[in-house]
Order: sequence, then C-alpha cells, then structure tokens
Amino acid sequence: MRIEPTRPASEFPAFCGAVRMWLREARCLDPSLAAVVDLVAAQAVTCDPCAEEQLAHLAADAADLHTLLGASALLSLWSARPALRCAPRGGQR
Repeated sequence: MRIEPTRPASEFPAFCGAVRMWLREARCLDPSLAAVVDLVAAQAVTCDPCAEEQLAHLAADAADLHTLLGASALLSLWSARPALRCAPRGGQR
C-alpha cells in the first residue's frame, strides 16, 4: 500500500500525539482504539515519529493483527480529521 502524504510531514506526529491524549481520557476503548493507543505509545517510547507512510506499511505488512488494526484505525482517523473538527466534543455530530 502506497499513500501520498496529505499534509506536511510535521503535522502527522502532532496528530498522533493529540489522538494519544484524547484516548488517554477515554473510559473504555473498542479493540481498534486500544490498538491505536498501543501503537502510538510504542512510537513515543522509541522516539520514532509517526509517519503516514510507516503506518501504511504497517497496515499492509503487519505481522500481528493488533498492529494492523491500530495502524488502519489511526490512518482512518487521520483521513477523517476534517469531519472530526466539526463534531462536538465527546460525541458525533
């Protein structure tokens, strides 16, 4: 899977950090969001900034389903971010 970055590369790590903070406050997580938490936490520990291309590679070639699920979910959140900005905090539009 090859994707072209949709924004400057510097925006995606900031987005990953914001998602991590948002999920940290969640009371319960479905499996895909739990996988996102684990994925961005692992990248924070290794100081490896998130990149769309890296996540696309993980989503295509992940050796385990948990990583594949996390990468796919994070890419889905990233692609949906314009719509998410319009949603009220804590719920859907």
